[in-house]
Amino acid sequence: FEGQFVDILVEVNSDFASSVRYKKGKKVLYCRILKALYGMIESALLWYNLYSDTLLQQGFKLNRVDKYVANKTVNGKQLTIGWYVDDNIVGGDTAHMTDLIDTINSRFPGLVIQRGKSLEFLGIDFFFRDDGKVDIGTVPYIKKMIKDFEEQDV
Repeated sequence: FEGQFVDILVEVNSDFASSVRYKKGKKVLYCRILKALYGMIESALLWYNLYSDTLLQQGFKLNRVDKYVANKTVNGKQLTIGWYVDDNIVGGDTAHMTDLIDTINSRFPGLVIQRGKSLEFLGIDFFFRDDGKVDIGTVPYIKKMIKDFEEQDV
């Protein structure tokens, strides 16, 4: 940590004061992280490695273009999973998707699972029509963002 953030940390916990150093005239505080902290770059990398390794162990191959997409062929049919942190979208044969979801849920319990013609992924609503087309929209997400913003004390 450096700069003003060091001052904030010392204000919150004065024990840090003895560990503050100066580097090129700036206050710095070096810390050893004992666990991955949500929101830190290192935690994102640790999560990615853990999650992608889980998929690789299940026989998936990471997509060459997008490393957050993995594919597997099961009985001649493609099974695909895409993810962003802990938000996933799966496509393929229903039975194989169920097996994959069960496997992931056993490793990472507490998944929220949506099934059916209407799904939400990363704030985007998907509606799968009977004619094979997909309607995509973000209106509910945008309305929620506006409402949340209006409720903030500015």
